[in-house]
Amino acid sequence: MKTIKKLMLLVVVITSMFAAVACGASNPAVTTFDSIHNQIFLGVDKDNVKENLNFPTTSGEYTITYRSSDTTTISNTGVVHRSSTDKEVFVIVTITKGNDSKAFTDVFKVKALDFSEDLKPSITIACNTVSVHKGDTVALNVTVKNIKDKSYTWTFSLPNMVTISDTNVLTVVGDVTVDTAVTITATLNGDKTVKATKTFTIIAPINQGTVGDLTSDMIAEIANPSITVTGKLVDIYKNYKNSLKSSETTYEMSVEMEDGKWSGTWALEGSDNIITDIYARGEKEAIDANKVRGHELLKLFINKNNEVDSKVEKNYQSIPAVWEAQHMWNHLGSLDVNKFKYDEKAGAYKYSVDVKSEESLYLMTYLSICLTPMLEDTLESIWLFVENGHITRVLGQTEVLQYGGETDDNGNTKDPTAESYTTIDITFSNIGTTKVKDPAVFEAPENADILQTAINTMANAKNYTFHAKETNTQAPSVDGDDYTVESVRSRGGNTTASSGTVGLLGQVTRDAILLAKTGKYDASLDGNDYYTTMSGYKQLDENTYDYFEYVKNDEANDGYSFGGKRQYKGNIFDMMPSFNFSVNVFENTSSTTSNGKTLYTFELRETSIYRDIAMEMSAHSYAKDSKANSGSKFRIVVDSDGNIVSFTYPYSLVSGTWVGYITTTFSEIGTTELPEDTFDYYIPRELKQDWKDYTVKYYSPTFSTLDSHDEKGDIVFTAVYGDEYVNLPTPGLFFNILGDNFYGPFYDWKEVGYDADGNAIKHGYVSITAQSENRDENTMITDYEEKIEMFTRYLEAEGFTLSVANTDTTGGESGRANRYVTFIKGDIEIVIENNWTSYFWIYFYHTGDWTLKR
Repeated sequence: MKTIKKLMLLVVVITSMFAAVACGASNPAVTTFDSIHNQIFLGVDKDNVKENLNFPTTSGEYTITYRSSDTTTISNTGVVHRSSTDKEVFVIVTITKGNDSKAFTDVFKVKALDFSEDLKPSITIACNTVSVHKGDTVALNVTVKNIKDKSYTWTFSLPNMVTISDTNVLTVVGDVTVDTAVTITATLNGDKTVKATKTFTIIAPINQGTVGDLTSDMIAEIANPSITVTGKLVDIYKNYKNSLKSSETTYEMSVEMEDGKWSGTWALEGSDNIITDIYARGEKEAIDANKVRGHELLKLFINKNNEVDSKVEKNYQSIPAVWEAQHMWNHLGSLDVNKFKYDEKAGAYKYSVDVKSEESLYLMTYLSICLTPMLEDTLESIWLFVENGHITRVLGQTEVLQYGGETDDNGNTKDPTAESYTTIDITFSNIGTTKVKDPAVFEAPENADILQTAINTMANAKNYTFHAKETNTQAPSVDGDDYTVESVRSRGGNTTASSGTVGLLGQVTRDAILLAKTGKYDASLDGNDYYTTMSGYKQLDENTYDYFEYVKNDEANDGYSFGGKRQYKGNIFDMMPSFNFSVNVFENTSSTTSNGKTLYTFELRETSIYRDIAMEMSAHSYAKDSKANSGSKFRIVVDSDGNIVSFTYPYSLVSGTWVGYITTTFSEIGTTELPEDTFDYYIPRELKQDWKDYTVKYYSPTFSTLDSHDEKGDIVFTAVYGDEYVNLPTPGLFFNILGDNFYGPFYDWKEVGYDADGNAIKHGYVSITAQSENRDENTMITDYEEKIEMFTRYLEAEGFTLSVANTDTTGGESGRANRYVTFIKGDIEIVIENNWTSYFWIYFYHTGDWTLKR
């Protein structure tokens, strides 16, 4: 029986495949636009130019001209003249060198002096409580700003549950049988696009009655919103064929609750690997993935800098969770005393879920959530023990799942071979007085200076070797028949072997980083189950570096050499761990002596920041998947000289399907060097500036997959767009917006109509796939609006206009539908599609060949 930390967030695993096409073999022998405008506009932030900045018009051999995307006037000296309350405008700057026909263009954003979000109409609702009962009244404080008509209209998600008076007093008038959320909305009459919402939870009344010695007053006592729950959870597995395979896993747990806050702590029985999570109801409102509106669910924790912090909990799509949907408050009051029966064998009062009642099923799920920090299954039955007029103990059990055997027509299993279920055994304390404390910052641990020295050494190191070894402790069980036999061979410097260590070996120097990633096939034809692939980063100049891999190179001795696959601005150490965190988040738990040196073990105290610290220390890709679990701790071992001996962190992939840990060691600190011939025949990444220099994938002049092939860019673009080819934006525009992060071009075609004889008319088009570097832990984009703003600026500078009819970024009814932005110039229609991930799909259609489906 698998258990997890408590959250009712939907977890879905999505695997996406994106094709990547290499685009170059050598550096261009021309001056880049960045180097030119950095010389001329030294110290100017082109995305945040202040009002009335005097732009230069000449600089040595360069001539500079300006024009505006607005009606704003620009003087000959580049002074922007406009009202200070105007919105920000964009100035298109063109730099020309002598009589050279080559011109470089960029766009500068000029801010208005007084433009502010505070000038927009707004409405807010404030009150002192959001948990209410029937008959309660709540005074609402409504504030309207920046609009002459300050009137508004109220609407309700459940119209018969609440009323609001002319003096903005809310009264709860409806009856509920389970705790129910109701949302009120105030909409400005003068601008109906401006709204404010507030969600209230109506607490269901306790059903009155008596069954034997059990009374509704006893249930009311343990239904207090302020309560502490303590007990054990046991996962039970029984194997009837082999008792040696049977098991019981016991966890110790406790939960603290008060109105709007919840804290859960758990650990394997007898283990000091304790996991604690603290959640709170946020002030802001949100809508979750299931369209439930409520207050944001906040997780409270100590961050990597040893500061009290909070973050909004989100699902795998980065959609926020809401407090009202997570049910992290005491639901015991919803138990109906009249539905309990005395169980003589147990000596307690038993309630079993009514599988035909949706309310009963939900209630038992809510009890699983609020009473335990890690049970993922719904309780099937609970038992209340009564002593001296009080409920002193509660037992619970999930459904018994049976395996093997035969299933009859009624769905019952005959002669099962195994079964599993989970039990809980809890008691209550501090009823009415429990207060969930915010996390407190940590004091410096013992021997903090030694750990700080070790961290500083690695933070400042520019030459070192690391080895991150991967140990898998849990993986899906498979049949031997499920194994795939790989056809293994040496692939251009990447090697295979009969033995190896799964993990990542890195050699880090000031100018280049070489990474060797070793994995293991399930099986192979030649017995070489281990494979190693080489990649890394190479500094090209002060501000530019390549990510490289092994590529085919006929000039190299073995036909392969390292070659740039992506180019970045900055320094290669931007891609490496920075070791930037407070040592106070660690605790010195033990020390040992080895070879005359004392080794100190430090353990991470805050379980919510495993991922953050792992990414500050580890270059292994699993660092982003580090997560606290009951099996492994985050540890750093440091010697008495202030050197990191090793550090270990756990990881969890695919919702806990693959679990393990990474152990990293360091060596040759300050002395690591790469072999002299490492970059012999190196092929630098080339940023091609014209589509004719690219190879287009999947071209077919006959609109058929039968003759689909790779073709030179000038042939494809001329065939598809003809004279309109000149209206296509150059690759440089996309480099300016996205960096070296697009793949393609790709060719495809679509039917756009029929001729007089009924034959389909087909038009070809070209597309590219691009990616933003700014994405969260779920690979969801975090700068979509900024990227679309940049596309708008650059494309408008090229003469394109936004097609409002074919643009929709709302996300549709679901709030998560794909977003489309469309620009048109002549016969070229550019459609930019985004599915909320960090990816963009950019299509170059003939105008009218694509229309937005609404």
